[in-house]
Amino acid sequence: MEDNRDLIIRRVKKEELDKLVEIYTSAYRKMKRYAYTKEKKIREYLEWLYQEEPEGFLVAEREEKLTGFACIHTGWKNRLEEGKTGELHEIVVTEELQGKGIGKKLFKMVLKYACLLYTSPSPRD
Repeated sequence: MEDNRDLIIRRVKKEELDKLVEIYTSAYRKMKRYAYTKEKKIREYLEWLYQEEPEGFLVAEREEKLTGFACIHTGWKNRLEEGKTGELHEIVVTEELQGKGIGKKLFKMVLKYACLLYTSPSPRD
């Protein structure tokens, strides 16, 4: 694991979604059966993730280069019990940087976001 002190985790900007297509493709290169493979479908998927909850769509950035992203939707309905469920849709790190702690840091930050949302009064309720 590398030293990730220079890694910035922040909300994605809408205009960065196109840059995430390459990261998504790289991350799923060896797992194509689980991913969208057409660029148009990937863009549509990323747009949908962003539109549903832009606050829960985070990117990892090092030296002004995007290295990964994570996306959580916190308002999902749980069919088994009352209340809402947080749905973690993606934790994606570019293939050459996998295993260096970037995904772990992304996971911690989306989890923190969801926990803060569930333990604070929300305008969505």
